[in-house]
Amino acid sequence: MLNLLLLLLPVLDTQGLVQSGLSNANSSVQTTNINNETEKIISPTMRDYTIDNKIHSSNNDSQSLIVEKTTDILNALLTGYDSRLRPGFGSGKPVVVGITLLIDSIGPISEVAMNFRVDFNIRQFWKDPRLAFSNGVGNGIDSDLTLSHEMLPKLWLPNIYFPESLEATTHDVMTPNILLRISPHGDVLYSARATVVGKCPMNLRYFPLDSQRCKIIMESYGYTADDLVLEWLSKNGSAPVEVLPTDTAQFAYDNTYQIKNYTLKFATGVFSDLEISFVFTRKLSFFIIQLYLPATLIVMLSWLSFWVSTHSIPARATLAITCVLTMITLIGGANDSLPKVSEVKAMDIYLAMCFAYVFGALIVFSAAVYFSSKSPKPKKIPLTANDIELTIGSNQASTNMDSLKGPKDELLVHVESGRAATHPQRCCTCGVDMIDKVSRWLFPISFTTLKILYWTIYVNVDKLTDLDP
Repeated sequence: MLNLLLLLLPVLDTQGLVQSGLSNANSSVQTTNINNETEKIISPTMRDYTIDNKIHSSNNDSQSLIVEKTTDILNALLTGYDSRLRPGFGSGKPVVVGITLLIDSIGPISEVAMNFRVDFNIRQFWKDPRLAFSNGVGNGIDSDLTLSHEMLPKLWLPNIYFPESLEATTHDVMTPNILLRISPHGDVLYSARATVVGKCPMNLRYFPLDSQRCKIIMESYGYTADDLVLEWLSKNGSAPVEVLPTDTAQFAYDNTYQIKNYTLKFATGVFSDLEISFVFTRKLSFFIIQLYLPATLIVMLSWLSFWVSTHSIPARATLAITCVLTMITLIGGANDSLPKVSEVKAMDIYLAMCFAYVFGALIVFSAAVYFSSKSPKPKKIPLTANDIELTIGSNQASTNMDSLKGPKDELLVHVESGRAATHPQRCCTCGVDMIDKVSRWLFPISFTTLKILYWTIYVNVDKLTDLDP
């Protein structure tokens, strides 16, 4: 019995394996069918997703490759690079630094402090052969490299400063406003945004009809002209200096400027300099409204005293003195906002002329009162009876009153509340009246003539002749 069971076991196992194999085969076929059906349903979406993943993976790979190559380029360029030495050191030739400016805004301009403020972008161009990566170092990268400001301390930079500036700052909001770019051939672009408060010596001789010239000077602080030369650069056909539309409260700028380059000799050597100057013309409307028009009206108001009778002394004195005091106040207020300079300004000449006419009206009033007080007054003369004429009604009948002779043949006739009647002489007031009549015409005509002469001279004069070229 035992031997029979041992003989049947292989047969049973073989049938089980066959059945197991068949069942596994059936389940495999069913699974394959299910997978095929599922693939038929979702294959378009899955295919796009797979393609996108491959493209994204390919882009990441290429981007990573570019980053690695760029890092390798920078590491190779900085290997052995000494930022303490200028480009071309030892060759005997100076490095040429080209400068361009983009003026963002100008102002304010102060007469009291004699300075002005400028916001601009300064761009510096030079060639450093040590930074070229087109000779095999670039590893296939032939485009410019725009770098972070953190790269600046590792490179040589021309130490440009502004000799006549009172204050100079660079901007760092939100990060330092700096552009650093290196071309495959070693051309370097270094651009920074700066604000400079510079000196602006002013000639106030023609104030407020003046024009002022303010300038900015750039110079290398540590490198002489043997090592570094500055020059204005016209990049891509554009002007070396571009000025955005700008205007100030008191000055008008017509978008014109002058540029030049030169060398200056100091005790430490000869240095290369660049200069740009701006010409500003003062706006006149404010001063016409606040200065010229009030002064003219005060002068015209003082002329009213010529029509006031000399017997009205309080009224005439009040008018004349008030005009004088008002002119003094106006002159003081006009000079409060100006520096205390010794030169005579155009404004001072006009105000002095107005003050002279106002003070002249006060002098005329004093002269009229004086001569009026010196004129002879009417005298009381005793009348004889032969000199008295009585006018009665419209017939104007005259009667000889010889019968009214009194002692010493004199008669005093009492009229006007008991005062003695007089035979008055003519008062000498013609001279006083003549002073006022002449002043009524002389003052306006002469003042108008001087005003025309004043504006003709100061409007047409060249205000820039006295300024530095």
